[in-house]
Parts: sequence; structure tokens; C-alpha cells
Amino acid sequence: MVKLSDNVHPSPKGDNQKWNSGRLCFLIFVVALYTALYVAAPQKTIAAIQMAGGIGFKLIMPLCIVVFMMMVFNVWLTPGHITRAIEKCSGYKAGLYAMGAGVISMGPVYAWYPLLKNLRDKGLGNGLIAIFMGGRAIKPAYMPLLASVFGWQYVALLTLFTIAGTLAAGFLVGLVVKR
Repeated sequence: MVKLSDNVHPSPKGDNQKWNSGRLCFLIFVVALYTALYVAAPQKTIAAIQMAGGIGFKLIMPLCIVVFMMMVFNVWLTPGHITRAIEKCSGYKAGLYAMGAGVISMGPVYAWYPLLKNLRDKGLGNGLIAIFMGGRAIKPAYMPLLASVFGWQYVALLTLFTIAGTLAAGFLVGLVVKR
């Protein structure tokens, strides 16, 4: 029997020290590289730094929006809310709920497996589970960032095609994979 006072897991101090030293080595490498490049070609190095700074500056606002949206989704939408919403529906409405639930679901996908298995055991079809899993490919929190890089037309088309493909795949999985 393991007691709470037993040290089951080793202290992460060693891992943190390795991680921090790795970050420090990377930082030193990048600074040394830019210094060497500056000595070799100062104008090109300054242009590269200005370009990188411009890209970073363009992405600051979309990244802030992403962090805010992820915080909102994590605080107010729990897996329990999502599973209850899917359980209450049937027909095409269930497919739309499964898609929406997949889109707004957060966290690692493996954390959802027990909940999805529980829903499957209660009678949720394989097609709806496939739709949920496919819907996870759409992340609204990242759309501002994606749009700042590729444009809103690209984001809209990619999202529509992902939704259509996910619904089609879910329908086919529901037809082919029986319990």
C-alpha cells in the first residue's frame, strides 16, 4: 500500500533544470547565430529582425483573443455540459449538437474517450461520436490567428469543408460500423 507521504514520483527539479538549461542553450545559440549573421551581412540581418518583429507584432492581438476565448471555453463549458446536450437530442439535431460539441470541446482528445464510451454505452451512435471527433478539428479560438495569417476567406472555406467532411464521415461511420 502506498501512503501519501511516500515519494512515488521523483521530484521534477531535475527535469526543470534540464528544461531550463535547454531553453538557455537555445537562447544563446540564437543570439550567437544572429551575431554571426550580423557580422557577415548586417543589412540582411537587420531586415530579418525587422520582418520577424513585424510578424510578431501582427500576431499579438490574435494571440490575445485566442487566450481569452480558450479561457472562456474552459471556465464555462465543461465536458458534462457537452455530453448532456448530445444525450438530449436525436436525428439531424443530434448531429449538429455533436458537431458543435466537438468544435467547442477543449483539452486533449484522450480525456474525452471515457465520456464518449459512456455515451456509447447509453446508446449514442458511432456516427455521432465520429462527428464529435471530427468537429474537434475546428477550433474557434484559433480562427483569429489563422485569419491573420491566411485571411478570412480561407478560414471560412476551410471551416465549411471541414464541417461537410465531418458530417459525411460521421454518416458513413454510422452506416458501416454497427455495435
